[in-house]
Amino acid sequence: MPKIPKSARQTLFKDLPELIGRQLRLQPGSAPGIEAHIPAYSGISPDDVQIEVYDYHQERYEHYQVEDIEQFLTAPRPEWARNRWINVIGLHPLVLSRIGRQFGLPSLALEDVHNVTQRPKLERFEEQNFLVLRSVSLSDGQLTTEQISLFQQPGLVITFQERSGDPWGGVRERLKKPDSRLRQRRSGYLIYALVDAIVDLGFPALEYYADRLEDLELKISEDPQRQHMEALHQIKRDLVTMRRVLWPTREVADHLYRDGLLELREDALMFLRDVYDHCLQLMDLTESLRETTGSLMELYLSMLSHKMNEVMRVLTVIATIFIPITFLAGVYGMNFDVIPELHWRWAYPAFWAAVVSIVALLVWWFRRNNWF
Repeated sequence: MPKIPKSARQTLFKDLPELIGRQLRLQPGSAPGIEAHIPAYSGISPDDVQIEVYDYHQERYEHYQVEDIEQFLTAPRPEWARNRWINVIGLHPLVLSRIGRQFGLPSLALEDVHNVTQRPKLERFEEQNFLVLRSVSLSDGQLTTEQISLFQQPGLVITFQERSGDPWGGVRERLKKPDSRLRQRRSGYLIYALVDAIVDLGFPALEYYADRLEDLELKISEDPQRQHMEALHQIKRDLVTMRRVLWPTREVADHLYRDGLLELREDALMFLRDVYDHCLQLMDLTESLRETTGSLMELYLSMLSHKMNEVMRVLTVIATIFIPITFLAGVYGMNFDVIPELHWRWAYPAFWAAVVSIVALLVWWFRRNNWF
């Protein structure tokens, strides 16, 4: 299929909203399906929705950006293109509805695509599979998740992303190579590759948290600070989010492997089993890091208590040293007429000699008993 010129006018996008991916809460009792969301939207720039198309066969590959969605949807697929992957970046009900009508996507499933709070899941609709997954990424040390929806039909894969990003950079590079399995297999293998890439995004995230916890352990052991506990609480919240993502994703990978929904060849099923194993590894790592986080919280409290005890011990030692000095000063500060030492010539030097002797004796005693 020839590349669509950029100068083509986009007739569909003129009524789209200003914000892509904004979730509108409908009133209770509203009609189900994606069409119920369309009336609330009006006016958007065409650049806010991006559609990428990948047509490929073992001997040929083409990739282009869609400039006019109506022209693209009405144009036939090239005869040589055994498989097609359509990636939509940005969610809008009008776009979802139009693509859904063209390719026979269920309206209820498209509504789940639009409402980006779905739990990872796998559903079967007649001749197509619908998957909802969540990809994880780190931005300035903050964990973010994104809902990614996938439809798979014979020879066709359609994916929807909330926002721009490239969780599938490696898959795109493999598609460019004629000898890759992606170019030789059917659309079910592409779904496997996309799911595998999303699952593997969890490894660098957990590696970051492992390094962060190791660094916090050293800092807490040396000098516990309030910001260390705040960092531990943030890591714990992120790990809980990771667990909520990984648990249902493991179920999706297990169903894909056991139910044979992707119709993969026998030699390709082991790759789905590998995805399931990766989910288990990520869950184990997440649980291990959660336990480590809890242990560091206990270490922080223990070190804080130890630090407090050290301070209290020093203060107690100092107070103990000054108790006899205060006693002597109190005795000789009395306003009695008859205090024999007051008229003694060496009384003042004797007072300081007694003070110094008592302090030296107490310091020696504390050091001998390792109290100071």
